[in-house]
Amino acid sequence: MIFLLCSFSYYFNGLTAKVSDYIDPSHFETYREDIQLVKALVKNSDTPGLPIWLGEGADSYDRGTANITDRYISGFL
Repeated sequence: MIFLLCSFSYYFNGLTAKVSDYIDPSHFETYREDIQLVKALVKNSDTPGLPIWLGEGADSYDRGTANITDRYISGFL
């Protein structure tokens, strides 16, 4: 039996990201689209009332970006 759906969200690859990626608010729109997709999938599934949790989220994946994510700049997203 499935009790909930746990979603994970990251905006971009940390190994190739630049400072401009970390301060660009358009990445939030990507997150909104991801949430809408997950909600639609659950709604059209065999368990339409299934709770959705955000299990983990960050601005970048793959270890972050050297000298950026370990600084204040990554706090903007």
